[in-house]
Amino acid sequence: MEQNQFAVNGNLLKRSGAAILDFIVFTLVSLFLISSAIGPFYDSQYDTSSLSEQFTTYQTASYLYAEDESSGQVLFVANEAIPDAIYQYYSEFKNGKVYLEETEPFVFSNEWYNETILKINEEGTFFELVEGDTTVRAVERSNLTEEEQGLIATFYTNAFNDALADLATYEPYVTLAQQINQFFLEILAIAASISVLIFYFLVPLLLKEGRTLGKLALGLSVVNKDGYYLAWWQHLLRFMAFTATLVLGIYTILGSILISYTFMIFTKNYRSLHDFVAMTRVVDRKQSLLFHREEQLLDYKASLDTSNPS
Repeated sequence: MEQNQFAVNGNLLKRSGAAILDFIVFTLVSLFLISSAIGPFYDSQYDTSSLSEQFTTYQTASYLYAEDESSGQVLFVANEAIPDAIYQYYSEFKNGKVYLEETEPFVFSNEWYNETILKINEEGTFFELVEGDTTVRAVERSNLTEEEQGLIATFYTNAFNDALADLATYEPYVTLAQQINQFFLEILAIAASISVLIFYFLVPLLLKEGRTLGKLALGLSVVNKDGYYLAWWQHLLRFMAFTATLVLGIYTILGSILISYTFMIFTKNYRSLHDFVAMTRVVDRKQSLLFHREEQLLDYKASLDTSNPS
């Protein structure tokens, strides 16, 4: 088939701009679907808001998190509250509970806390017993050097992270987190699937010439590799290949998307992976003259020859 020399490739800047615009619209619509339709539906069916409230209750009850009064969000406790938060987590929250690897409830004691958490018996410890009493929570040494005072902040940070990791082994907490994550991923997947179907398949189908909203805004169209209008199967194949690239991008940390974009940068006609699969390319609609079939191109060239005799 003769190449349509009147089909002018869209430049890399326009293609990138169209992709960014499409992604912005895709994201906004996905968020709208989550907040106004899919999220409320899941809440009505599975009471997801109640699960979130239970999860928040666990977090604040652990003493490792606190609710911010201004925003209402649950955040890690402030740095100055970390030492007491660690102690309260083990002595009040964990005490008496059965954790994943334990067959008996955890029994708290200050002796255990001093030895296991504060490491009172280790060389270089930052703590000392109160009047030698092992049944009382140890305190910071009164003779800490300036260097040790700097290091104790790191000690508390590590102990706090250990407490968070320990909380993550508490079965009711873990089970609830898994349920919430599962519902969230389902909601996200449904919203993203609907948005992809709308903006990367239905919209180009309705606008014709493979135009997404981003391509429409920047004056781009999709044609076959020879520069003619797309066949229906190419439109479908291009969408399927594009969707596969997105899905693989999730599992390859955007690797497949970066590979596709690299193809677009370095190939002659700025063709991405899904263009190669569907045998298509993107052209600048304002600078191009497109035809459905080769015969139309030949007729047009013949008319030019007739009107401009040599």
